Amino acid sequence: MLRTVVGAVIGMTVGLFLLACWGGYDGYVNGLPSARLTPGLEAAATEAFVVPVFYFWMGMLPGAVIGGIAGFGSWLVRPRSMAVLHAG
Repeated sequence: MLRTVVGAVIGMTVGLFLLACWGGYDGYVNGLPSARLTPGLEAAATEAFVVPVFYFWMGMLPGAVIGGIAGFGSWLVRPRSMAVLHAG
């Protein structure tokens, strides 16, 4: 069960990080019209902060589901004992 929770937390973190990366890329390429920022580093930094703040659920929810499923799958499979690994 702990692996499922750890997988969900890691999935949420990765999802939020990817959302921030996407926001930074979008700001760098397209700018930020609502703040009247032209494309560049300032718009990228602003957008990398703004997108995860408003759309955090879009990155965290799928990340938690995928990470939780992966953690649950690894929880079902027990690791091999060291005797089996050294005998091979």
